[in-house]
Amino acid sequence: MAFKRPFYLLIFFVCLFSTHMTNAQVDRTSGTFGNGLRVVAKDSSFYVQFRLRIQPNFTGTYVDATNSFQEDWSIRRCRAKLDGWAFSPKLVYKLEYDLAGNYIRDAVIKWNFARKFHLWFGQAKLPGNLQRLISSQSMQLVDRSLMNGQLNLDRDIGVQLHHEFMLGNTPINWALAYSQGDGIRDRGSSTGGEFTARLEAMPWARSPTMAEPVKRTWNANELRRS
Repeated sequence: MAFKRPFYLLIFFVCLFSTHMTNAQVDRTSGTFGNGLRVVAKDSSFYVQFRLRIQPNFTGTYVDATNSFQEDWSIRRCRAKLDGWAFSPKLVYKLEYDLAGNYIRDAVIKWNFARKFHLWFGQAKLPGNLQRLISSQSMQLVDRSLMNGQLNLDRDIGVQLHHEFMLGNTPINWALAYSQGDGIRDRGSSTGGEFTARLEAMPWARSPTMAEPVKRTWNANELRRS
């Protein structure tokens, strides 16, 4: 069962942050290409960033047997993102809405409750699949593999625990998730569940001259001209 009135949820968030911005007094608003619109409260009680991403798509196919050309135009992706933190930078939220598909992709709260421990609650990407964890705006090609689409749930509703630490000079990251196991589109009651786990060791992610490990990023479009 999908959300019948997702637009009301967006109105709710707009009203909520408008009220908070009025009470907290906005200190500055900035916007640069690629970084969206950013607002910071004067008393540092909240930070919000709004971004919009559009990806039109054209597919052309020539059929040799019939000597014909078939074309297909579509909006492959159209996403609106609202993220930031409230009350403290340790309490982070993210809301992502798919305008092309008319459904909510992310609605999650992330709490940094102790040092490098982060507790997530809500709907978000599951931590198990690296190709899925790479954002669609950071992929080298237009789409992910066909196998990736068939063998994972993409996003799911549940709780996740993330932690990172240093083992000698090697950053170690791990994550555990328990979710309803029905995927992103199912909003009904679930009779089962799913556990997802991920463990990463990155021995080349740290330089001996650096006091802190390099920030973890997942990108597939880092080809550069030589």
